[in-house]
This record gives sequence, structure tokens and C-alpha cells, in this order.
Amino acid sequence: MREAIDKSADILKDMRIIEEKKLIQRFLSEMHKEKPLVAYGVREVIDVITKGAADVILVSEDLDMFKIVKKCNRCSIDKGKIIKRTNMVKEIQEFLQKSCHACDAQDFILTKTDLIEVIEDLAVESGTKIEVLSSNSEEGKMLLSFGGLGAILRYNIS
Repeated sequence: MREAIDKSADILKDMRIIEEKKLIQRFLSEMHKEKPLVAYGVREVIDVITKGAADVILVSEDLDMFKIVKKCNRCSIDKGKIIKRTNMVKEIQEFLQKSCHACDAQDFILTKTDLIEVIEDLAVESGTKIEVLSSNSEEGKMLLSFGGLGAILRYNIS
């Protein structure tokens, strides 16, 4: 029984690798078309998700980025920024040193959310599928070369 379970786990792992390979191949083939139906990079992907143009979002499991938001305690205006984990402390310090652009206060509440969670929430709102790719596979490493984030579009928005 254990042997059967072990073998089925290997088969399922292989099936997932095949699915990831197909997704990356689709992404790359779309990219080479005259009017590519892809987007990559954080701002570009978030833009196509919010416009409802994304069909599938490809996210690397090693996307080591966060969205930080500071909300002013005086006027409740908030401002967000996307940062990498490696620069987190420095970026947060610099972000909090700037006064509120609306009321010039320096009293903030800071929230930090993993970027994958932010993208997942946006994807749910827009009815977009999200696929998290392993960074151990060749396909996952290809996605990392595009910033760890890509989208295959439903239609062209340019």
C-alpha cells in the first residue's frame, strides 16, 4: 500500500511539472506573437488583473516581495509600495520618514502583506486563475527571469 502511495506521489509531481511546462510554453509562445497577449513585471501584471484582461497569472513560489501600506492616523489617507524582502528594513524606514502628502502628519499604521496574497485577492475579484510555479523546475526558473510574475491575457489592452 505504501509503495502505491509513494508511486502515485511521484506521478502527481510529474503531472504538475508537465502542467507548469505547458503554462510557460504558452506564455513564451504568446510573447513572440506580433500582438502578444502577455504581461510581466509587478506593475504590469497588477494593471492587467485590475482591468480584467488577465486569463492566467503565473507566480513563482519564490516571489519574495511584499506590499506595504501606510495609513495616516490623522486623515486616513493611505499609500502603498511594493518592496523586495532583501531591502525591506531600509525601504520601510524610508517610507515611514516621509510625511503624509495630504495633511503633513507623520503618524502612520503600517501593514505588510505578501505580494502573492495581494495578487491572489485581485485574481479572485477579477475571476482570474492563478498558478504558483515551483522555482525548482526549469520552467519556474524561466519565470523568475521575468521577475517571478507573469500573466497570459484574455485580450489585448494596448
